[in-house]
Amino acid sequence: MKTMKKLLLVLILCTFAVACTEKDDDNTSNTQVSTSDKKDYSGTITIGSGENVFAEDSVSIQSELLTEGKMNLKMFQVKFSPYMPVRIDMGINGVNYSKQLDGSYNISADSIVPIAMGGEYPSYTITNLQGSLTDSSITFNMNCGSYPVTYTGTIKK
Repeated sequence: MKTMKKLLLVLILCTFAVACTEKDDDNTSNTQVSTSDKKDYSGTITIGSGENVFAEDSVSIQSELLTEGKMNLKMFQVKFSPYMPVRIDMGINGVNYSKQLDGSYNISADSIVPIAMGGEYPSYTITNLQGSLTDSSITFNMNCGSYPVTYTGTIKK
């Protein structure tokens, strides 16, 4: 029975991995963005909860502020399971942000379909994304489909 549970977990995580890769997206904003509106971070991503947790360090994320109140997040070369045979890129476009008095940003999103492996993956719709972005760090929690995901990173120098 334990072997069957492990096999089922591996199959679920592999399906998740296949779903969370990236393609070039036609839904990007036509607004010109200065280089100061893009920030690159490196940090730790944690997927799952309870006994089924996978964490990976040195995961790169880029935030890109677009029009007032909207931004894109892009994860580069990430693994969502130790059993994934390849690393993938995943885009989360149209995240809401609001600038705070201290210069930081609160970020949030609900019902965003991620861009991965040349297409959209509605089975892994991003929900409950909440976090913050500063000049030196980014932190957020979200659900990717039914999988809880946490990311904490610092600015790349």
